[in-house]
Amino acid sequence: LTERAHRAGVPILVGTDTRDTWLLPGFSFHQEMANLDLAGLEPLTVLRAATLAAARFMGMEDGAGRIVVGASADAVLLTADPLLDIGNTRRIEAVIAGGRLYDRTALNDLLDEARALAGRAEAAPSSASASASAGDGAPNDRRHRHY
Repeated sequence: LTERAHRAGVPILVGTDTRDTWLLPGFSFHQEMANLDLAGLEPLTVLRAATLAAARFMGMEDGAGRIVVGASADAVLLTADPLLDIGNTRRIEAVIAGGRLYDRTALNDLLDEARALAGRAEAAPSSASASASAGDGAPNDRRHRHY
């Protein structure tokens, strides 16, 4: 269906569900690009859907979605060509975001920090449940949380 829609001229974008609380934007972008590739879109089309087409849709094509002087300085540097295999978008060597360079070591540190935070979040319900069963923390019980 996606490939047919694309051939019919329907704009295809990556990241339209970024605000979904169950998705992690960076990781979900890669999965979405892989899905578009599986649907039959060419890697260049998929990359455009994640960059220039998305910027155009948001009315930001003058300052985002491409690498030119004066555009936002956000970019991902890869160790392999995504035009050969869209899965190569996961082979990230560095990220430039907000004018700051995050090399592989810095990215690994950020991932480790995120894993630690996620681990604490996973551990929290059991301690909150123990507290809730004591009668002093029912709002912390996972059933009462708003996500």
